[in-house]
Amino acid sequence: VTDLHGNTARLTNVEEDELLWWTEEPSWSPDGSMIAFLGDVNSGLCPELFIVLPDGSSMVRLAPDLMINHFAWSPDSTLLVVSSNGVLTPCPGCEGPTTDERRGIYLINVIEGTFEFLSESGYPSSPAFQPGP
Repeated sequence: VTDLHGNTARLTNVEEDELLWWTEEPSWSPDGSMIAFLGDVNSGLCPELFIVLPDGSSMVRLAPDLMINHFAWSPDSTLLVVSSNGVLTPCPGCEGPTTDERRGIYLINVIEGTFEFLSESGYPSSPAFQPGP
């Protein structure tokens, strides 16, 4: 990541990080306090959402059971709206988890790490917050 002064820092290192297989779609929070990005911890199973401080510290995995496609910050940097292909659930006797197929839009509280289902959609695309007045 590059700050306003042109200083560059690496926030993740996929080759050395035992948690992450890949990362993509970094996005600064509107207040500049955090960076959200998608990453994979299951070697291709599904993208998950992470937040990290601009100096690379305090990386947090948000809503690990959601299969995230795209996300967007709320104007106050406290929420992320995400499109998802569903929630991963354990599948006894299967090779891995399965999804509940509840595709749609979810809202993630960044502070609490909780999420709620907002609306169903056949194929969720890029969610966004409506600009304020």
